[in-house]
Amino acid sequence: MMQVPIKQGDTVRLKSGGPMMIVKAVEGDEAVAIWFEGSYKQEKRFPLSDLKRDDGSQS
Repeated sequence: MMQVPIKQGDTVRLKSGGPMMIVKAVEGDEAVAIWFEGSYKQEKRFPLSDLKRDDGSQS
């Protein structure tokens, strides 16, 4: 099964764990993701290879 590329608007997490994030933009092999820590908005660039899709469901 072919993996669909991560795109703007996708909900993701780091493969190593962490908060759920929303992809703001994809630029080359990196994604700009946003998330909240309490009421503070965070934004950071991550390599696409470090991210996995997360729809919030329990597996």
